[in-house]
Amino acid sequence: MNGRSLRNWLFVGCLLALFFCLLGFSLFPRYTSDAEWYIAIAQGHFDVPKPWGSRILHALLAGSIARLTGISLDLAFYILAVVSTFIIGLGLACLSHRVHGNAWHSLWAFNPFLLQAVGSIYLNDLFLLSLCIVFFAVLEIPWLAFPLVILMSLTREVSLIAALVSGSVLVYKGKRLYGASIVLLAALAYLFIIPAIAKGQNLHGSSDFIYLVGRSFAAFFKNFFGFQIWTDTLASLWEKWDMSGCETPLVAFTLPPKLRIGNIHAIGLCPWNPWHIIYFLATYLCGWGLLLGMLWTLRGNFANLVAIASPNIVAACLFGLASLLLAPFVTYDFALGRLSIYAIIPLVVIAPSFMQGCHRVRGVLIPLIHVALLMAFLLALKGLMNPYGLAVLTVFGILGQFFAVYSCFSKKGQATLEVLEGVKDDRQAKPPDGEKK
Repeated sequence: MNGRSLRNWLFVGCLLALFFCLLGFSLFPRYTSDAEWYIAIAQGHFDVPKPWGSRILHALLAGSIARLTGISLDLAFYILAVVSTFIIGLGLACLSHRVHGNAWHSLWAFNPFLLQAVGSIYLNDLFLLSLCIVFFAVLEIPWLAFPLVILMSLTREVSLIAALVSGSVLVYKGKRLYGASIVLLAALAYLFIIPAIAKGQNLHGSSDFIYLVGRSFAAFFKNFFGFQIWTDTLASLWEKWDMSGCETPLVAFTLPPKLRIGNIHAIGLCPWNPWHIIYFLATYLCGWGLLLGMLWTLRGNFANLVAIASPNIVAACLFGLASLLLAPFVTYDFALGRLSIYAIIPLVVIAPSFMQGCHRVRGVLIPLIHVALLMAFLLALKGLMNPYGLAVLTVFGILGQFFAVYSCFSKKGQATLEVLEGVKDDRQAKPPDGEKK
């Protein structure tokens, strides 16, 4: 990479990060529903309920900065948010330059969920995204990647997916021992290091495995069928936190003593609420712009992309897609976007190549429709759109995805294959056709 290229992506990365900071801090409040748990960890309380109590690194780092420098805890969290945002901006600009030869394509990373993560300074989503970007950048350097695996594992459990995907890609690329070591190291950190630090139980008093299975089952039912699972423990929490829930379930059963799970003595089903499904559909059809249409259009090339691209690019893209796919089975409502935020990585990789395969006239409309959906969903994420407006927006999101799918030529995937072969840097050293060296 020459000096001009380095200055270019550094400039674009810093500009992108500054843009995200200005919008994120001004549009979204820093305090959210889960913030109290992370603030408690930062203050040195390790009896915080799980899963928050197992996500310790970000909060501990903020608390340590505040104690060592004498600044307020709020300012320490702000510093981490700014640093994380600049790492993300620079990382995406570098990725865009490496794949497409143009750092400005990283502007495709603009997303309401990323802005929300920037503004929610107490949450660890932004911090983990920055760690993941650094991890994938150094994936082929084991002595740098191994410490990052542990750091990510101490930040949030979704990092286990990053380790599993990265390890699988490395094994596929022939680096079997290295790939298996990454997966094993992440598992050891999650099974032994975190339990040694995090002392709290989950709010239902069940085992971690039962909690994970139950939460996944509840998220699946709520997102895809509109039914929310009810338990007596959830009802008491809704009342304590003044949250909207179904205090009166549609049907409920008292569990026999031998079948009780932790503090759960009764289980039931809340009345059907179609808005749960609308929130889920709007998040994916509008909150991510035209990403689904792009993925569907380029679906036939994924196997070739895995075979051609370097391990770190493949692992980063597959992790982003895995988070997008698994989020509905872990969480619900607008929290879906925070858990699938890592999908901005494959979006930056595939969107410019998708544009190269689009019809020239209709292709002009693709970025306009993409941005329009994002901006409209940003209003919904800010609470400025009622459920009926969100339903209308979802319809426009469906139409937008169809437009994206049918705006591409049959050779829609060739550009993607070409840029991921890494031939862009070679072209810079070669003269144009017909010109002598």
